[in-house]
Amino acid sequence: RAPAEVELRLPGSTRAVEESLVLARASGYVSRLTVDLGDSVTAGQVLAELRAPETMDELRAAEARVTDATENLNWARQSSERIATLGSRGVSTAQELDNAQLVVSSAQAALRASTADAARLRSMRRYQTVVAPFSGVVTERFVDVGAMVSASSGSPLFRVSSLDRIEVVFEVPQTYAALVRVGQTIAVERPDAPGQVVTSTVTRLAGDLTTTTRTMRVESNLPSTEGLLGGMFVNVRLHVERPAPPVVVPARALAVTGAGMQVWVVEDNVAHARAVTIARDLGRDI
Repeated sequence: RAPAEVELRLPGSTRAVEESLVLARASGYVSRLTVDLGDSVTAGQVLAELRAPETMDELRAAEARVTDATENLNWARQSSERIATLGSRGVSTAQELDNAQLVVSSAQAALRASTADAARLRSMRRYQTVVAPFSGVVTERFVDVGAMVSASSGSPLFRVSSLDRIEVVFEVPQTYAALVRVGQTIAVERPDAPGQVVTSTVTRLAGDLTTTTRTMRVESNLPSTEGLLGGMFVNVRLHVERPAPPVVVPARALAVTGAGMQVWVVEDNVAHARAVTIARDLGRDI
């Protein structure tokens, strides 16, 4: 049988553990950019400001509707109170009081609706200031001052990456996917720096195979980022233990007969023909 332990050599790539595309929640023109490619940012720092005059006009109109609704509610309450006072003196009827209370309820509903609309527009106004989701570095900028940004397009403004934490991502073939475990030791080496090996452990497993490649995605957080950048090509080495190593024979030992493929095995000085099935042809060995 072949050795139970196999060393896998797989291609991989590095990327930031935290990486995010920053999109706009509001539409408008980019009026100001406060950062550029390669700038370090902190969480909540302003990255860009958008300008949308129509939003301000809508907000002023909504605030005016809130003022009108408040005045209408105050008038309705005062009117209801007067009718209730007159009712206690026998001057107004119960029907008039019910109608007055209905007007109060309608005025309250109108105030709530106008207040909610104004709050929504204030939120849209705040969304015109684009901020960093976390501390990191601006690794890509997609817009310039004056560009039109649409909240519904899904087009990003920036890419922010936290480069102080790097992970390596690689794909394990189906044959060995079930043999990889979280916590397993791996060695990561850059082709441009042979001999410089970073030792790490498997952090996450996808748990299933990608149908297009029949491979399983594996990720590992690297303990050191020295000399590493996101998007690098690396080589990953890891050892897996096969529970049932395959039988390997020289290719010249394979006999093709009318009964199919066979190999001859000698036991107690007697040669026996054994039927075999080829799993992999390695050239000199099978």
